[in-house]
Amino acid sequence: MIPPPSRFHWTMFWFLCGFIVLLTIVSYAWLIPGLAAAADASPVERKRLAALSTLLLAVILTIVLSAMVLLFGLGKKVFPRKSAPRDKTAYPDAWAEAGKRTPVPPREDQGE
Repeated sequence: MIPPPSRFHWTMFWFLCGFIVLLTIVSYAWLIPGLAAAADASPVERKRLAALSTLLLAVILTIVLSAMVLLFGLGKKVFPRKSAPRDKTAYPDAWAEAGKRTPVPPREDQGE
């Protein structure tokens, strides 16, 4: 279901901001130095860098996917909260209610 365009999802905004911060940190701490180191590396060192980069990618994707599950409410659908038991609606008899509310005129044979 697509939300109306006037409603802004702050959860989505903060998730994207956090993802951008995480991506920036990983880029400056790992990817840029890794690319510089791979230029001078031997084949064994390149395989080691590739393995560590794959592990880092798996960890980051796991964090992002679990954050999406927690933030966007998949848990509400999978693990619904217990609610109070619902009250059963009482349906009164319409003819009986009408009979109670209608004024009854006095009988003609009792009036005199």
